[in-house]
Amino acid sequence: MKETGVSPIEKHPSPPNNNNSLNLNLNASPGLRNMPCVSATGNGPHGRTVTGFLYKYNQTEVIIMCVCHRSLFSPAEFVEHAGGVDVLNPLRHITMIAHP
Repeated sequence: MKETGVSPIEKHPSPPNNNNSLNLNLNASPGLRNMPCVSATGNGPHGRTVTGFLYKYNQTEVIIMCVCHRSLFSPAEFVEHAGGVDVLNPLRHITMIAHP
């Protein structure tokens, strides 16, 4: 067997498919069922659709947890994470989605 020099622990798994990861996370964490789901599609050359949950939101602050990395983002960072570029109003690029 050929040695690659990378142990199995060092290999980074690819992010799960957005549709499946949303379902898996809801099943793995029942508390997420109560959190509103959102998605954003980047408008740049490497744009993709990412999904997440409104982790914290009030009149002064919005924090979104992305499903693919479980990282917390501001709305502008979430749209940028999706590949959005030059977005003046990031909340206009984020869509609420119904729970499966």
